[in-house]
Amino acid sequence: MRRIFTGAMLAVAAPVAALAIGATPALAASGQLPLANQTGQTSQSSMAPVPTAVGCYVPDGTNWRTVDCASQTYIAQHIPRPEVLAGVGGTTVDGQTAGRFTVGEVSAGSIGSASEVDSVYGAGAYSLQDNVFFDGNNGQLDSVQFTDQSGSGTDYICAWQIDVDTQNYAPTCVPVSQDGQAPVSNVEGFSVDGFVGTAAETDEGVVLAVLVTPDTYGLGSSNNWNNNSGSILGYGDGSKAVFSAGSQMLIEDSASSCQNDLGFVTFSVTCKPRPVQPLAYTGYTPGPLTLGANTVESNNLIPVIGKPAAHLPTIKYFNAYTANITYTATTSGSCFSGSLPYCL
Repeated sequence: MRRIFTGAMLAVAAPVAALAIGATPALAASGQLPLANQTGQTSQSSMAPVPTAVGCYVPDGTNWRTVDCASQTYIAQHIPRPEVLAGVGGTTVDGQTAGRFTVGEVSAGSIGSASEVDSVYGAGAYSLQDNVFFDGNNGQLDSVQFTDQSGSGTDYICAWQIDVDTQNYAPTCVPVSQDGQAPVSNVEGFSVDGFVGTAAETDEGVVLAVLVTPDTYGLGSSNNWNNNSGSILGYGDGSKAVFSAGSQMLIEDSASSCQNDLGFVTFSVTCKPRPVQPLAYTGYTPGPLTLGANTVESNNLIPVIGKPAAHLPTIKYFNAYTANITYTATTSGSCFSGSLPYCL
């Protein structure tokens, strides 16, 4: 089960992370963002299961067609490193540990009219990210940032595998033209059979692409994936997403211990999840949620979550294996329309 809201690269500071929504060329040119889909749910994708081989793929009917992943030279020239706010974590209580996550999803979208200008990259440039921090198999603090970075007429769908301590970034990306496409509202990150991957979906339910790459630092091992966070932030390299006065963004972060219990792509694996409920919790970065790590990209939004305005969002469960938080952030910290807690 999943929820969808239409919404917003990445740089990690040791011992913070970022996110963005794509915009159509017309929206990107004006800095205008799409409206939030307030239906609350969409069905699982009718696409074939995600391929099990390393590579980058785009839809071909209901199947997947292989395309070239971006070269490291291309990435260095075109895609700045991205850098969250609230997120979902799994904890241990009285010896009982929440099931490790195998999939996470971040969604974001505007409620009413909104426009955005990136502090470095200009109108309509921003990123949508789903981020994880963990102690990896290299004995260091590591991160995987699953992102859609939107700007200059292209969505860059990436998995950034990062040694946070040494600031070594190893990205796998696939560029997709925004021409004729609705903006991306959902980014899904996953771990399966020694691989990690990223998928991106538009607010019209169209899956743009998926990539699969080796799990360099062991995110899928042991209980490593036990936090998941994301938001709508600057495009990359520490930039800031600056929203116009009166903007309201609905942001959602979900994580599950079963790949097929969450998200918009399906998997051929049969998961044997351990329950996440009731051992999930919510927190901000940096802090215990992300092992003290933090990203440097930002936005000018303030969470609106009842009174007082900045307390943590409420954890919700779609089922025993899937946890979710949903909150609205505005340029004032108060609702410009609708009512608390979501300004709907």
